[in-house]
Amino acid sequence: MHTRRLTRLSCSAAVFAGILLTSCGTEKAAGGATAATQAPASEQTEKRLGAPNGIEKLSGAEAMQRSREAMADLKSFQRVYTPARPAEAAPSVVARSDLKNGCSITYDVGDTGTMDVRVGERGIYMRGDEKSLTQQQGPEAAERFQGKWILDSQPDPMRYVQMLQPCDFQGFSLENTKDAPGTTYKKGETTEIDGFPVLPLEVTEDGKGTQTMYLALQGKPYLVRTSGPESAQDLSHFDEDLTIDLPREDEVVPLAEVEAFLGGGAPTG
Repeated sequence: MHTRRLTRLSCSAAVFAGILLTSCGTEKAAGGATAATQAPASEQTEKRLGAPNGIEKLSGAEAMQRSREAMADLKSFQRVYTPARPAEAAPSVVARSDLKNGCSITYDVGDTGTMDVRVGERGIYMRGDEKSLTQQQGPEAAERFQGKWILDSQPDPMRYVQMLQPCDFQGFSLENTKDAPGTTYKKGETTEIDGFPVLPLEVTEDGKGTQTMYLALQGKPYLVRTSGPESAQDLSHFDEDLTIDLPREDEVVPLAEVEAFLGGGAPTG
């Protein structure tokens, strides 16, 4: 009973992520600054977003390849997943990833609460709100650990693969984004997302349906949004220095203490 309950605690967000990431979620593309009046709008836009990159003149496959090359070099980004399904089936997720500063993830599962995750030099921190702790571990655990960050200072990487997937850079590598057999592309009319000019690109894979990729038309051709029948994903804050706030010492509870509490024994840490 002890092992089973502890596994539920450390893997609950992983379960949520596994449900969600079979499709891929939503985030807002980086917001635009207010245009200044001292220069023409075109000059202000180019200064803010970068010069036009011309990918709309390429074939769909070529435009996608250019975007992959830009994404493969990222050092930081933010993404937000928005599922089309109810939160009970798949949570919304906000993730910030920075190769220098670590990562942070918030899972919002609607009426069943939220869970925050942080990754830093000391390990993996997890914090559930009252609703999620009550749902997963009962009211006693919620009363004891609400507001606290549970620290796994010696995490088994395989145990947290799904939980931390929203912060993973590997999905942007060229090795993992080559076309599957039968993949087709259809370019759409250029449009805007939050003031950013983008090229919609419908990508269809055999047996996997169609998703629309929105590629930035100015600056680097980053992928700023994906949209499909089950979920959407928005990406922003490319290569910015992202602040990852790690818990203070007085906010942290060692995983061993939580393990002892759930198992009914004395704390070991």
